[in-house]
Amino acid sequence: MITSTILIASAAVTAAANSGGAGLPEPASYTAIGWLVLSLAAIATAANQVDDFWARKKGKPPAGELHVAAAGLSQRVTKLEENYGTIASELASTRIELMADNDERRHSIEQKIDALRAETKADLREFGAKIDGLNAGNEQRVLEVHKRVNVILDVVAELRGRIVAKQR
Repeated sequence: MITSTILIASAAVTAAANSGGAGLPEPASYTAIGWLVLSLAAIATAANQVDDFWARKKGKPPAGELHVAAAGLSQRVTKLEENYGTIASELASTRIELMADNDERRHSIEQKIDALRAETKADLREFGAKIDGLNAGNEQRVLEVHKRVNVILDVVAELRGRIVAKQR
C-alpha cells in the first residue's frame, strides 16, 4: 500500500516534469491541493516506515507487543506485591524463631564455657598443689645435699690441716 502510494506520487511528478509544465494545474485549484495533500501523506507514511525500520533494527518491539508485554508485567508485579506481604511476615516469624534458637544456643554455650572454666580452675589448683609439693620435696633434698657437702668440706678441711701440720 505504501509502496503503491509512493509510486503513484512519483509517477505524477515525473509526468508533470516531462510535460514541460504544460499539464500542471493551477496552484489554487483543487487538483493541485489534492496532489499536494497526497504527496505530504506519502512523505509522512514513508517517514513512519523508516522510523519503524530503525526501531526494529534497534531491537524495539512494535507498539502492540509492548502493550501485551506491559499487561503481562503488570500481572507479575501484582502477584509479586501480593506475595511480598506473605514473604515479609514469614521472614519476620522466621527471624523471631531464629532469635529464640540463638538465645537457647547462646545460653547452652555459656553453660559449657562456665563448666570448662570451673574445670580449668580446679585443674590449676591441683597443678599448683602438685608444684607446691614438688617444691617442698626439692627444698628438703637441697638441704640434705648441703649437709653432705658441708660434711665433705669439713673432712677436706681436717685433711688439709693434717697435711699442713705434717709438712712443718
